[in-house]
Amino acid sequence: MHTLLEASEGKALLLLGNEAIVRGAMEAGVAVATAYPGTPSSEIADTFYELAGESGLYFEYSTNEKVALEVAAGAAIANLRSIVSMKHVGLNVAADPLNTLAYTGVRAGMIIVTADDPSLHSSQNEQDNRFYAKLSLLPMLEPASAQEALEMTRQGFALSEKVGLPVLLRTTTRVNHARGVCRVGRVQPPAFAAHFEKDIFRWVPVPAVARRLRLLQLERHEKVREVFEPLPFNRLEGAGELGIVASGVSRAYVRELIDELHLLGRVRLLHVGTTHPLPQALIEELLRSSRQVLVVEELEPYLETEIRALAQRLGLTVPILGKGPELVPRHYELSPDRLRPLLARFAGVKIPASPAPPKIPALPDRPPLLCAGCTHRASYFAIKAIADADTYFASDIGCYTLGLLPPLSTTDSFLCMGASITQGSGASIRSRQKVVAFIGDSTFFHGGLPGLVNAVHNRHDLLLVILDNGTTAMTGHQPHPGTLVQQQGCERLDLERVVRGLGVDDVTVMDPDNLREAIRAAREAYRRSGLRVLISRHPCPLYQRRVLKKVEEPLRYAVDPARCKVCGTTGKAEPCQVAILADDEILRSRARILASGVPPGARATGAAAKMECAPCTLACPANICAMGYVSLARAGRFREALKMIRDRVPLPATLGRVCHHPCESRCVRGDFEGPVAINEIKRFVAERETDAERAKYFAYLRSQIKPNGKKMAVVGAGPAGLSAAYELARRGYAVTLFERERVAGGIPAWGIPAYRLPRNILQREIDAILSLGIELRLGEELGRTFRLRDLMEGGYQGVALAFGCSRGLRADIQGRELPAVIDALTFLRQVSLTGRREVGARTVVVGGGDAAIDAARTALRLGAKDVEILYRRGEEEMPAAEDEIEAARAEGVRIRHLVQPVCFEEQPQGVALVRCVKNRLGDPDKSGRRRPEPIPGSEFAEPADLVILALGQEPELERLEDDLLLERTPEGRLAADAGSGATSHPRVFVCGDLLTGPATVIEAIATGMQAAAALDRAVAGEGAEPYLRRTSREEAPQRYHPSQVEAAPREQPSQRELSGVAGDFEPLSSGLDQAQVLREADRCLGCGLCGRCNNCIDNFGCPAIVKEEGKIRIDLDLCVGCGVCAQLCANDAIYPLSDDPAPRDGSGAPRTCG
Repeated sequence: MHTLLEASEGKALLLLGNEAIVRGAMEAGVAVATAYPGTPSSEIADTFYELAGESGLYFEYSTNEKVALEVAAGAAIANLRSIVSMKHVGLNVAADPLNTLAYTGVRAGMIIVTADDPSLHSSQNEQDNRFYAKLSLLPMLEPASAQEALEMTRQGFALSEKVGLPVLLRTTTRVNHARGVCRVGRVQPPAFAAHFEKDIFRWVPVPAVARRLRLLQLERHEKVREVFEPLPFNRLEGAGELGIVASGVSRAYVRELIDELHLLGRVRLLHVGTTHPLPQALIEELLRSSRQVLVVEELEPYLETEIRALAQRLGLTVPILGKGPELVPRHYELSPDRLRPLLARFAGVKIPASPAPPKIPALPDRPPLLCAGCTHRASYFAIKAIADADTYFASDIGCYTLGLLPPLSTTDSFLCMGASITQGSGASIRSRQKVVAFIGDSTFFHGGLPGLVNAVHNRHDLLLVILDNGTTAMTGHQPHPGTLVQQQGCERLDLERVVRGLGVDDVTVMDPDNLREAIRAAREAYRRSGLRVLISRHPCPLYQRRVLKKVEEPLRYAVDPARCKVCGTTGKAEPCQVAILADDEILRSRARILASGVPPGARATGAAAKMECAPCTLACPANICAMGYVSLARAGRFREALKMIRDRVPLPATLGRVCHHPCESRCVRGDFEGPVAINEIKRFVAERETDAERAKYFAYLRSQIKPNGKKMAVVGAGPAGLSAAYELARRGYAVTLFERERVAGGIPAWGIPAYRLPRNILQREIDAILSLGIELRLGEELGRTFRLRDLMEGGYQGVALAFGCSRGLRADIQGRELPAVIDALTFLRQVSLTGRREVGARTVVVGGGDAAIDAARTALRLGAKDVEILYRRGEEEMPAAEDEIEAARAEGVRIRHLVQPVCFEEQPQGVALVRCVKNRLGDPDKSGRRRPEPIPGSEFAEPADLVILALGQEPELERLEDDLLLERTPEGRLAADAGSGATSHPRVFVCGDLLTGPATVIEAIATGMQAAAALDRAVAGEGAEPYLRRTSREEAPQRYHPSQVEAAPREQPSQRELSGVAGDFEPLSSGLDQAQVLREADRCLGCGLCGRCNNCIDNFGCPAIVKEEGKIRIDLDLCVGCGVCAQLCANDAIYPLSDDPAPRDGSGAPRTCG
């Protein structure tokens, strides 16, 4: 038998105030108890629920407070003693029937418990519900202790019947939740003799009846005053000329302080237990006998105002003190500590000295948060993962209110129960902003139904997410109409059927603990318009344990330190210097979740497991973390994306125009429907930067430089030289950059046409690099105006040689010296630097690389009517970029394959006759391409006004003659270490084409950065260390290949239509716009490991996930085994402990390459 039922009369029990109320009701023979749970009143309902079966009384958790009050009122009208309990704001919901019930009255005794919450421990306001008594003219009792709560409840039923009205029992949190010793009476069995007696002149308050009932209400009010005046809950004690009036729990505080301050004999204390109506006779007695009166009450000056009014009516002028500065505070709970100085001043005494309290270290902040494994957290994560940053989140009252705080941050407003739907509806009116409303299952039945009906009727445009965890969790797992476990005899309502029955057509049910399906469902619902309802359904883990008694051992999870917060790009597992950003993390996580085919509770293995380093990064000569900056771009973090790029290359905008993007050739997305447009994203983030932003960033870089007092020289101001100078300057060196041309930039400045690389884009990047304090000397040529020996003797600690392959290869073809024959680099240099504009009517270009394409397209722009490229191999063997080949064809360039010139013959008017032979392809040569072999008898000839030879490039090594002796290879190239650029001289390093041979801009930049890092280590006396990470073909790594990749076509940049090629050197492609960039970046699968990650902390925040010394671990005492964290870990670092913890490829270490 329940303790409250078995305790006999006269026994002392230690009870909560809420339990005491239940016992008092049982002693009064209550028959019907109703409630809607809400702290601080919840234990009243819970206790009735526990003992209802044994006691025989009827109890129900009602749908809301209005329903609860109406059910209890119906019982009382039908002559059944009833009690209804709710928190203070619940009375707002029930105010409609409350004020009319004050007119009709009741037959049997009825108690209405309203539990106020001063200090807002668990409420959205601290309204003072004493005013409801005055508003409705209903009697109100206010206990100061658990014992009084019991007695007032028991006697309240008889008082209710005596006056024919329900009685309000106003408690506060301290009374509800404090325990006290209660001397109990005898429990009375409930009396069920219900019979409604018809009386339309009492129970049907139409206006004509209500007018009569209003007069009866006033008569009853006077009767209540007569009945309440002699009640023992009001008493006057003590003696003296000072008077104090106190109510509620404040009475206990004041009584305690009177003893502590030795005020006995100086102060009279009036205990007010009947808040409405007040005991006027006792108050008058105190006013007439006191020199001064202090009113002590929590919250509003309710008593004070009433007492002042009474004093005025009586003509008394005694000073009455209450709320105000230096007096009783109007906000939050009172306490002895808050009242002590006030009472001492009022009585004119000093506070007795007491020993200083011991100093206790402040406890860390412990904000409220959702429980470990809470399904609402997964729901919020899924919504955050797909919602725009500007989305308005309207939330509601319940566990899900905890979505307010970081890391969830999915509550922008809430008002009261059920208001998320209606507030969201209002905000959506003629707005382009997306609106998501959150409401819980219990709250939906409580107050959401009318709002949803309204949204259906008025066609509001919002996404309503109903968080269905199968219980009323925050207040203690009480049942509601939709819970799986119901009170005996109650019927469960299917939430989906209810929603559809209200007229909602767009209804989706998802399981938040299956993140992939949840994110997909949320994304689709979010994208649609109109009224959409998403029911996020998964049982509350604590409800399953505590209520359903499911105590199966959950699956436990752990964190693999070899993958957690590990950077796969650097090779050192250390994250880069770009800030960790929550919005970037969650989108990277979303990409992994959506692409993964690994079911919840399992571990990614084989092709489903991520590689350590993304293949795009390994394919990039500079090892730019494409996965990183594309992920940042996806989050709209364009500045951070650019910072990440600049950490590896100083010419991002230039690369955005001319890079041959080998990263895209290795992109895993390319295995499906085309690689991510990585270079277009780079172009966008680089070119959207304003001049002011660029200046600010480079000013920041300058502020981070720590000069070391040493000088470095860089010879050649092309991409390699500029990059070496940039990196050396960042490392603290005073750098001098020598360039023989009258412009810096190397081949990109004069050898790449302006329609591909606008000169202003390159120049502003050069200017930014030079702003780091680099001295640029133009017109300085190695071997002519200075020598390496001069630099060494001039105090330079080291030299980076970067003068590149700026001379075309001499073709072994007869007639190559004719006036009408020119090499491609010379031609392009003349066009850019000397203003050449004549090409003749017909131009023939010999070669198949980028320079051949550039020369051919430039010739068209200079007015050539017919431009033809002759290439000795087939199209598959052409080294030029495929998109450049197609662009040339689109402009009218003709390309003939398997043809090569054998000689050039001079013709009249300077025209050359090009004699050619046709080829066929034989066996592969050293380059891996099939060797061209002439076909006998296939010779032919054709005229050309201009022949441009694009047969390759070579460095001008003669510039090093009579200088420092640098070792050469048997082929005549400078001997240098490929991994550092180190030469036979300890302080001379090479980079760019001098190191690699003719290569691309990105390869030149990579080797320039590499040479700078190697020079720095050499000067410091440190050994060589690989700067760039490579992968070998022999490794043949297993490629990441997720199984659930969703189709998403590659975005295409818009192209300007040419009205005519001649004279048009303006760029043709305008690149991707921001919307395209965001969509394109979202195609990235995030194939490698990233050290810039706190996703499980920053966006999820399960208390079972703990961060210690920068690393993540799972607290197994808190983990409930839901496995959501393992799904959202972008590095595949969290795994179920039942799995074999061995590395995923079985090699003893994580896979390291793509």
